[in-house]
Amino acid sequence: MNKKIDKYEGSNNFEELDRFKAPILNFDKTKEYEELSNKEFRTAEGEKIVIKNAMQTLKLSIDENGGEIKSELNLLAKASASIDEKDEGRYFYVDDTFVIFLREKGKDKPYFAYIHLDDCHRQEFFYTYDTNDFNKLDEEFKAIENYMHKLPKNYRGNLSYDVSLQYADICLRRLYTFLAEHKMLDNLNIFICADHGSSYTFDPYRKNYVNNEHRENYNMPFVIWSKDLKPEVINGMYNTKDIPATMLAMNNLSIPKTYDGMSILNNKPRDYVLLENVCGGCPDYNLRDFMLGIRNNNYVIVMNVNAHKEFSDGEILAIYDLKTDRQEKYNLKDTLDRSVIEKELKILKNEFEILKEDIKKHNFIDV
Repeated sequence: MNKKIDKYEGSNNFEELDRFKAPILNFDKTKEYEELSNKEFRTAEGEKIVIKNAMQTLKLSIDENGGEIKSELNLLAKASASIDEKDEGRYFYVDDTFVIFLREKGKDKPYFAYIHLDDCHRQEFFYTYDTNDFNKLDEEFKAIENYMHKLPKNYRGNLSYDVSLQYADICLRRLYTFLAEHKMLDNLNIFICADHGSSYTFDPYRKNYVNNEHRENYNMPFVIWSKDLKPEVINGMYNTKDIPATMLAMNNLSIPKTYDGMSILNNKPRDYVLLENVCGGCPDYNLRDFMLGIRNNNYVIVMNVNAHKEFSDGEILAIYDLKTDRQEKYNLKDTLDRSVIEKELKILKNEFEILKEDIKKHNFIDV
């Protein structure tokens, strides 16, 4: 961005024939950091100070007059445009995908950027539907065509599911290419993850979509890129709480003692992972049942429990034997001897008691 500004030799003034177009955005957010309030600190000179109130205000506005961002923490973002000066005037149109980066005043690089892609939340997003760039669309549909030509005659699956995954790969490659072209990879860690997976919709067929216990919904992607990391695939079981811990460790930040997530890069896989799901709607633990489950190398066991009842009152919804049924097609809840899964049920009971006490202590969303 700075290099583009330095190389630009045209007028820095907005002329009469120039045109600017951008989306109108306006928000004002305030966050109070209660954990810092009334805490005593020492300055570099040894003076004691007490923070009475810690607050951050972030104001962002983009309209026909330009853009502005302000924060009590002195964060600043500047927009750049590809400038091509013409006699009939210049056009500064922000009409494609854009990202706002926050950077510390006086620093060249943004300290953190978060991009939430909602396009791929469903399985029917396999091309860029909000663009007039036909070269981009040609590339995406050519990729679909090539994929379909390579399908075997005995293909069984969901085509839109497959090409949506392929489209996600294309978008990630574009992001990486952009970062490489702008020489932003030298001091950068990239983390790609999701909050959940997606149900198979054809082979194997799933009766319930999303809110079920099957692996594809909980085995979410987590991809890390850094120039100092060698390419590898880490197999094994980890919890989603291990993702923030890994991000902290990679950026040389300490993991809070109250947080029991662990770095995936520095620890062996877990012996089992736990599943907790309140399903769709308001996640009110006080008014609703919720799914509690465990997965290890042998079994998947999922129960329906209630925070105001006992663990023994819970209902087992599903049991799958992963040694003989890797695709989780045959529910053994009515036939498997409970003594076979005694170890797993004991772990579930212990987790239930921890959650129950936590819900009682914090009174989660009691309405």
